[in-house]
Amino acid sequence: MPRQRAEYDLQDLSKLIGEIESVKRREQLTGLFRHIEKHCDLSKLPASCYMHGSYEGGCVDHSVRVTKVALELRPIVAPLISKDSIITVGLCHDLSKIGFVTKNGIVPRYLRNQNFDPNQFPSRNNRPWFYNSSQIQFPLAVSTAIIAAKWTDLTWAELQAITAHDGQYCEQNKPFSHHETPLTLLITMADTWSGHVIEGCIDQNQFNKESDLLSVNESYGGDEHRNNNSSET
Repeated sequence: MPRQRAEYDLQDLSKLIGEIESVKRREQLTGLFRHIEKHCDLSKLPASCYMHGSYEGGCVDHSVRVTKVALELRPIVAPLISKDSIITVGLCHDLSKIGFVTKNGIVPRYLRNQNFDPNQFPSRNNRPWFYNSSQIQFPLAVSTAIIAAKWTDLTWAELQAITAHDGQYCEQNKPFSHHETPLTLLITMADTWSGHVIEGCIDQNQFNKESDLLSVNESYGGDEHRNNNSSET
């Protein structure tokens, strides 16, 4: 069952920014999100039209969750990656879901669907939000990378991690295949796990049926099946 309400909010986002060791980077991210909050109600924005994070506050909720998951994985799989880089990329990887962030304001990516039925499950035909078609079309990760690079002094590794965070799900990421940095792979894992498992884009209950917990051999009837096949040859 997909998550329907936010677990994390702007206070959690601010706490993560406060953990950044570099004073310059901390000030850059603080300035970016203050600018965003000045021009929109960030606490209300979703992370998608109807899939993961389509509820109010889903954008912040998802970004904070991805960052936290990546930080939890860091000491296990990637202790050499800078904590500042993880927080920066984690919080910024979906900036374009807010919209086009310019110095004069924001062109929103999503608009409320006034016909959404809250009593029905969000779906393609019952979307809480619509994509704002008046935006100039850009791949989400590309426009996100442009915005993040305008507001922060990103390293090339951080820029790649933002641009390619969706991994090989996206055709545009093929050039990165087998050339991902450890930071990119870490953020891709955290983002995929957060969206698909924790936020319920994929129903994990479908993988917990008794038949799925059997070994491959057991699911075919074990030794009896193998013996029957042997007698037919």
